[in-house]
Amino acid sequence: MPADAPTAVSIITSALRKLSVLGAAESAPNAEDTQLGLDELNELIEQSNLRKRNAFFQRSQAFTFGTSKQSYTIGVSTNTPVPDFSVAGGERPARLEFAQLVLTNSTPNVFLPVSIIHVEQYQQITVPALSSQFPLSIYYRPDWPNGTIFPYPAFSTSTSYQLNLTWWNQLATIAISEITNNIIIPFGGRRWLALTLARNLYLSFPKKTDFEELKAQQREAEADFQAPNTPPPRIATSDGVGSGSGAFDWRSRSWQG
Repeated sequence: MPADAPTAVSIITSALRKLSVLGAAESAPNAEDTQLGLDELNELIEQSNLRKRNAFFQRSQAFTFGTSKQSYTIGVSTNTPVPDFSVAGGERPARLEFAQLVLTNSTPNVFLPVSIIHVEQYQQITVPALSSQFPLSIYYRPDWPNGTIFPYPAFSTSTSYQLNLTWWNQLATIAISEITNNIIIPFGGRRWLALTLARNLYLSFPKKTDFEELKAQQREAEADFQAPNTPPPRIATSDGVGSGSGAFDWRSRSWQG
């Protein structure tokens, strides 16, 4: 995180300056513009959480079963209802990338891989409420505000065991009382958020800036921010090497359809 980590109000202020709504000598927007900017920023955060390229790291956290249940909820501890598994940061996972079972009665602990199955596979299980010492697979349903984890076999009898889950980071939405709190985001994220917010606010403050230039700068900032998570292109040639839809033909310098 940069030394001068951004806050919601600093991002809103930067966005309004890029729209020429605020001048360089004005330190902060008024309450009305701050609330409007925060509403748009939270919508932007929710939208950005849908794309893995915007997740600049993956979270891993171990959760103790505690009780024997057919399903467990996961989310922020302040949610209503309170989830069984409380995430240490961000929002509830949009999807699970990796799962392990932690055998806590061994020294050192033993980590066993747990497969993550899709809803079609889970629905083919004839006895989902099957008891066992521990689960071998899990199905995750990303409900809101808490997601739901369905272990199989369910009703684990070893409730001191843990489920170690990995998912891509989710930025948390921001309350008006939290606008001066630091936002944990890497280099490049501040400019990406501010320019994207300015683009989204343009309809509320039209004709105050060059919109085409604003969009060009926003696209450049977004590309730089997403670059670490962007897979390299597949290279192809017109004579058949590596051909296929979505490949880049280095001879013609064009993308194949």
